[in-house]
Amino acid sequence: MTFNIKSAVRGLDKVAAVIRSAQPDIVALQEVDHASRRSRGLDQTAALAERTGLGYGTHFRTTDLRGGGYGLALLSRFPLESTVQRALPVPRGAEPRTVAHALVQVAGREVSVYATHLIPQPYTPAS
Repeated sequence: MTFNIKSAVRGLDKVAAVIRSAQPDIVALQEVDHASRRSRGLDQTAALAERTGLGYGTHFRTTDLRGGGYGLALLSRFPLESTVQRALPVPRGAEPRTVAHALVQVAGREVSVYATHLIPQPYTPAS
């Protein structure tokens, strides 16, 4: 599953309910806050892992925002064996972007999971 949670501005419980209803094994999340003022210092990734029953989660900081981190996250039913992220090239003035990668062991097989949040092309800066 992939889900742009828009920093859970309409409530983390609503986000968790949508994820639970889909019963995914792995979720790639975009626009996730980590310890920012907007999220009242909450680690949204950890809170969603707990509220969804997906026992493993990690946040990938793309940029600093409102006193905390902002970026991507992965939630998984399976252990995240290793994680790495790489910055992506963006047009001048665009919000930073990254690609996140995790290795996950599923039924004895190593599975690569990738997540990103792309910008519309062609990019037009806000005026």
